[in-house]
Amino acid sequence: MPNIHSCMSLPHDVCRLSRTRRYSVPEKSERTAHAFAFALTGARSRAVHEARAPEVDISRQVAQPAPVPPNARYYCLTPDEAAQIPRQPIAPPRPKRYLGFDRVAQSLRHIAIAVNMTMRERLHVDPLEVQVSVFGGRLHIASNFHADRICDALHLALTDDALMSGAPRRVAPGDERNWLAMVMSRRVRDIAKLRHRYVQGQGFDRMRAAARAEVKQGTGLPADGTTGLHSALRQLDDAFATLRNVLRDAASESPQFAEVVVHTPMRDTPKLPALPTGVTETMHAEQCIESAIAENAERWHRDAVTRLHLCPDALIVVPMAGRFVPCAACAEVEAESRTQGGLFDPANARFVLHRSSRRIGMAFANEVQHIAQATLAGTPAEAAQRAKTIAERFVHAPHLLRAYGTPVVLDYSLDTESESSGDESQG
Repeated sequence: MPNIHSCMSLPHDVCRLSRTRRYSVPEKSERTAHAFAFALTGARSRAVHEARAPEVDISRQVAQPAPVPPNARYYCLTPDEAAQIPRQPIAPPRPKRYLGFDRVAQSLRHIAIAVNMTMRERLHVDPLEVQVSVFGGRLHIASNFHADRICDALHLALTDDALMSGAPRRVAPGDERNWLAMVMSRRVRDIAKLRHRYVQGQGFDRMRAAARAEVKQGTGLPADGTTGLHSALRQLDDAFATLRNVLRDAASESPQFAEVVVHTPMRDTPKLPALPTGVTETMHAEQCIESAIAENAERWHRDAVTRLHLCPDALIVVPMAGRFVPCAACAEVEAESRTQGGLFDPANARFVLHRSSRRIGMAFANEVQHIAQATLAGTPAEAAQRAKTIAERFVHAPHLLRAYGTPVVLDYSLDTESESSGDESQG
């Protein structure tokens, strides 16, 4: 294995190599995930790559990289290191009602599951995870892997009726922890809801009116009420309208995807050489979207407030949802990005992140995870330091992680509070 260097982001994008530590590594055939992870995370100086998450405007099929790409620090846990982050196993939570802005997040989750399951079932590729957001008149979507198949999968999910067969809408009593039965029933149920509400328009106006009434009553406010009521309602209406436009277009014979932005992890990031068997490398889907927002923060914020006729310093809500709740790493990055000048710090008067669930998913071993460094602070040097701190917590100080000792649904950690049941209108 080559030496691993640390390249700190300095003003004017000047990088210098710091002191390195040399490791004796077995021949390639003898490399193990444990040895690789030790070499990667045990060094005092960690490698830093430029991680670009260029947005792809599907209508033009043109990648538009940001002028100043952020750096992404990466780390990798061994199974033993991941086990040092204790959790409290819990059963799937009881059903909850999705109210106010959470109704938008619920629809985003339906899209994520529809795309994820269709990629597996029809396109025979495994995206691992899909995360979705909507703001500023566009749907933003990413997957951990195979992002180039996202639009094909969305079209098939809304047009291929064979996807609606092969599983009941609800799992049989006693099968609530049967992973295959659960995800198959969710595929059928969630695709049906997207077709019914958004493509066919049945119940759409009623759903939107209910969400508006709930927000007016102070229920389901976006980002814990950090936005004003007028702004929240304008953004709520725009989110529903965008989802309807996107899904109706995706269900057409010749979809244009003009309002869809697909984000591809690791597109322009140099990958590590010779990963051991069983070790993967990526930036997780939600961090990929969030990194792109950070790269384009000023322009996308200006476009959003202009579109909705809001004041220049209005907070733009970024609802985010996926097939799963954020893993331990993504939850840590998102929490840090909400403070001290991070991307979603309300003090910046730019963006606020909204999720309908507070639960944190698992920490994964044998996976090189690149951190969305640009989301953590306003300057490259400060962002690099905060990313380094996050990486070191996972390896050397797991007790400082937000995931440490928190509840987790070990069965599957789907991004919903109603994995085990839930009624047809809310689950």
